[in-house]
Amino acid sequence: MNKLLSNWEWMEVTGVLLASLLTGLLLVRYLVPVAARWARARKWPVSARMEGSIGRMVVLWTLMAGMYAIVRFLPQLREIHKPIGRILLVLSIFSGTWIIARLAMAWVSSKTGVTASGSLRSASIISNITGVVIFAIGLMIVFQTLGISITPALTALGVTGLAVALALQDTLSNLFAGIQLIASRKMRPGDFIQIEPGMEGYIQDITWRNTTIQTLPNHLVLVPNAKLSAATVRNFTLPDKEIAVLVDISVSHSNDLEKVERVTIEAARYIMQHTQGGVRNFEPFIRFHTVANYGVTFSVIMRGLEFTDQYLIKHEFIKKLWAYYQEADIEIAFPIHGVFLRPQENGQVAEAQPKAFSELH
Repeated sequence: MNKLLSNWEWMEVTGVLLASLLTGLLLVRYLVPVAARWARARKWPVSARMEGSIGRMVVLWTLMAGMYAIVRFLPQLREIHKPIGRILLVLSIFSGTWIIARLAMAWVSSKTGVTASGSLRSASIISNITGVVIFAIGLMIVFQTLGISITPALTALGVTGLAVALALQDTLSNLFAGIQLIASRKMRPGDFIQIEPGMEGYIQDITWRNTTIQTLPNHLVLVPNAKLSAATVRNFTLPDKEIAVLVDISVSHSNDLEKVERVTIEAARYIMQHTQGGVRNFEPFIRFHTVANYGVTFSVIMRGLEFTDQYLIKHEFIKKLWAYYQEADIEIAFPIHGVFLRPQENGQVAEAQPKAFSELH
């Protein structure tokens, strides 16, 4: 190429490439952020990735445009115009496919996941499948542009696909189970679920093979999608994240139950208003349900914003209720047992035999 171009023409080529690079950098600096802010103002799901995805390609596109202008308009380079043009076209298709895939994956993630507090939230199985499909379409467009027939490749893919499906039955079972979990929208990233007692936590991600659950002790548990799909699961996030918080209390028979109800509700109302995680506009209430031999038992019903809030609510409520009961002279119930002392013939007393209060009558 040195023989094709003179020193002056080399300066022109260098100037065009530098101008293309500078144009790309200016667009990234000023135009792309404006477009991203415009998308965020309209709350587009893809706005978060728009600036990063497009910004990386703008400089490449301006450089390719400058290169195309050089080989198109310099007479000395017309002999390599067609191959360079094809290379630039392939690069344009791949870069466009990459941006479309990124934006589509962001859109799918926004529809299949729930955004809330922190890094939890990504249904990667659906977004990854979306990206693979878009890249496959882009690759077929490239083949078609280069004049390469894709029919034999599709035929071979269909034959080998059957063999792969037979060899990867368990993997495919987890794959389709994961797709079914997300499509049903009964379990989503960010939901708090319980598979069995002791196995509970937030869904962090649903991948092509496993569902990742972050437990309350901050451990990660990987559950195969097929197993999760067949299990009985309690979802504490649907249909509403708010959860009823129940605390059982027992008071002795000597208490005035009207007074007990009034003081207890006053303590619960204070907790709802002043404890993190309490539902401010919820009016707590109690329900008496058992008259036992040691006292009267009832449940206090409060409400938390989500499952994990119940622990702090119960903690603060018990402390506050204890102080209120002491101030109001309300007695907590204690189990009562009767003790019989049976005299023997020699005048000694036999060993005490405890009996429940209910056995005295």
